[in-house]
Amino acid sequence: MNPRDRLMKAIEFNGPDRIPIITWRAEGYREWLRFGDHEMHRPAIEALQCDYPCDAFYPDTPWIGGGAVAPRIGEVAFDKWGIGWARMQQGCIESVHPLLDWSSLDSLVFPNPAFYIPPGIADEINESRGERYVYVGTFGGFFQHMASLRGYENMMIDLARDAPELHVLADRLLDYFLQLIDAWREIGVDGMFFGDDLGMQDRLIVRPAMWRAFVKPRYQQMFDAVHRAGSHVWFHTDGYVMDIVEDLVEIGIDVLNVNQLALNGIESLGQRVGGRVCFMGGLDHQRILPFGTKAEVVEHVQQVIEHLAKRDGGYIAVPLSGGGYDTPITNLRAALDTFGEHGHHAR
Repeated sequence: MNPRDRLMKAIEFNGPDRIPIITWRAEGYREWLRFGDHEMHRPAIEALQCDYPCDAFYPDTPWIGGGAVAPRIGEVAFDKWGIGWARMQQGCIESVHPLLDWSSLDSLVFPNPAFYIPPGIADEINESRGERYVYVGTFGGFFQHMASLRGYENMMIDLARDAPELHVLADRLLDYFLQLIDAWREIGVDGMFFGDDLGMQDRLIVRPAMWRAFVKPRYQQMFDAVHRAGSHVWFHTDGYVMDIVEDLVEIGIDVLNVNQLALNGIESLGQRVGGRVCFMGGLDHQRILPFGTKAEVVEHVQQVIEHLAKRDGGYIAVPLSGGGYDTPITNLRAALDTFGEHGHHAR
């Protein structure tokens, strides 16, 4: 079974030979090596990637909300949307919002969608197509991107008062996403990856009813367009999202990266939507991966396999999907070894 078939079968519950494994730039490895003293572990990381080769190809493209990195810590760089990003020790955070005043809405110019599909990327995809599953992560955040444009506090107030201008912005951004979906359809990819951090530690960022009224219908339009293009919908969210996990499945998400499975309850997630959506990653990067013992990592991975990967598919292993700059190499190896040993499906 080649890597593409394995991922297809896992996503569509059609009996892969084993749990697919993604060890890839976008899931943290290159970032993990950039900070602290982890550079000394490069040979060990390369050995892991050799022992557990990636089943997917994720081309290196810009993504909406990806930020801009200034040369030095404390400096600000501006992205294509006019959002200013302050450089920090690890990454960057938005600090300048072009829509603090709604009077700028009509004059705000969105970037040319071609920026997110760099020259030569179609050739890279064609080289991998057929052997490895190809998914693209251009789309970044929809809800989060509006907050970056408007300013987080302002957007929360806008939502509470149902500001007409926020609906105008959301619909313009929706149309932009639909243009990108159509562009990727023309190139041809197996999956399209979206993401919004919708949860805090114990609840949604906004009330479920507010999310259903404002965000859900727009997600629905995007995901319907992805399916019409013949691709799977991949979706990432951080935090506690149990209040809307049924909604996420209902609107057509095929691969769901609840990036904090333990926070939501691994067994509860399996009971609620297991067998109806393929989970991706989500190992406990708050406690077990960075601070747990090897035995705790092994037990945690076995629990994930038991509750999420027992239905002829339904799970994709991404051991470092939470960033994990403080994850010991021994725990990373333990997670991958456990997936390798226990992640085979009965045939």
